[in-house]
Amino acid sequence: MCWGIIFLCGTLVIMVPTKDGFVAAADSRVSNEDQTRFCDEDFKLIEIKQGPSRTVATITGNSGMKGPSHSPDLCNHLRHAPTWLDLRSDFKSYIESQTASAATLTIAGFRPTVEKALASLPAAAIPYLKPFANRPFSRLVVASFDPETSTSWIRYGTLALATDLKPIIFGETVERIDLDHEKTSYRFGEKDYADRMLANGVLARQFRDTGTLRFFRTREAVRDVTTDRAINVAIDFIEAVSAMTSVFPAPSGIGGPVDVLFIGRNTRQRIQWKNVPD
Repeated sequence: MCWGIIFLCGTLVIMVPTKDGFVAAADSRVSNEDQTRFCDEDFKLIEIKQGPSRTVATITGNSGMKGPSHSPDLCNHLRHAPTWLDLRSDFKSYIESQTASAATLTIAGFRPTVEKALASLPAAAIPYLKPFANRPFSRLVVASFDPETSTSWIRYGTLALATDLKPIIFGETVERIDLDHEKTSYRFGEKDYADRMLANGVLARQFRDTGTLRFFRTREAVRDVTTDRAINVAIDFIEAVSAMTSVFPAPSGIGGPVDVLFIGRNTRQRIQWKNVPD
């Protein structure tokens, strides 16, 4: 039996600015279209190792496509099926080719790379893209920390496909978060689902730490947010939303290990990072 094409979909990413940098965390789940098969081996945070320093990126929505394979095991399928589209790798290369951080880097400049990647797809992939015509395809996010001013910058935009399936990037927005900014968090992917669960009170029952709900419901300045506190909130939030999906299914799967990076004054640090088979 030949298993079909799989879109790689980012599901839940959270970024929390702190007085010393920012925390970025993401779940690990990929599911097939009808959510009958899951794999918890996906890395959704993009580590930027060259070019702009103290920077991380992510793509939620559709980040890639895998071609057909004969493996009924989804993880094995994702490991060994041919890669038809890998926007994360392309986005990483684009950012690492720049010198500018999220403060001034333009996401719109990534469009020619996407156009080239889509033009290189095999003919068999095109019918699977057609349902996305005139619809958002992905959310592109890049974030940086400036240690000289203790400022976090978060920039995001939407990648859509036109009627002819050519890429369009629109709605590019950049936000500056300094020490006097009211504490906040940025959620990407299944944000609407997660925020709805938070607003109606059911998510609070899943938090392992009462401080997580307090973080979302009280007002403070970023200068009052410590790194350890932000790490705890980010992990607790994603794990709680993941637990909720077993009761109230989300539009796409959320789950698996939580990967966490801290982007700070001196380093990009893996706070926790899963190990997966080769």
